[in-house]
Amino acid sequence: MKIWPHSYEFHLRVALGLGGDLMLTSRIRNMNTDGKPFTFAFAYHTYFSVSDISEVRVEG
Repeated sequence: MKIWPHSYEFHLRVALGLGGDLMLTSRIRNMNTDGKPFTFAFAYHTYFSVSDISEVRVEG
């Protein structure tokens, strides 16, 4: 018995900024490889600790 009855590939790429910048860039790609529809959702935890909230920017 399969727990997840779908075939897929999931890629998560995380890159940190160059030159000491604290920048997080992510690329999420989910490829359905068997043609059967399924629901997919992705989320990060919302509790990143930051030292200065005025320096935080969220895009996308």
